[in-house]
Amino acid sequence: MTTTQLAPQHRHLSDIDDVERFNPERDQPLFDELKTVLAKHDALSRFGICLLHSHFDVLDGEMLVEFCDADNRVLTTRPVRDAEMPGDSYMETNWRLDTGTVNQRCTIKCMTTAGKHSHTVHSK
Repeated sequence: MTTTQLAPQHRHLSDIDDVERFNPERDQPLFDELKTVLAKHDALSRFGICLLHSHFDVLDGEMLVEFCDADNRVLTTRPVRDAEMPGDSYMETNWRLDTGTVNQRCTIKCMTTAGKHSHTVHSK
């Protein structure tokens, strides 16, 4: 019998139906403090907060990758095998601070444009 191993960055994530929603009384003070820290490091417009959750299993050797179709205003996120991801054509976009792992990447096809992320060259 084969056992399927979850990718380390996706282990111990709760299903979206089991995650506690934002609670203003409990969570707003935390958000305010994080905002202060981000502002102190001039990163307020660069980083934000996301709700860590899962919709399906991401397996060991896979990474969630965002694919953007800017013309049709569609953003699709799906698992991609590590072996299919050349290192210089993806930008890390989501991190887990509790595990120190990258959770998600965005595909970019603009490394030839001076390394700049441009929506006009994303995969469709």
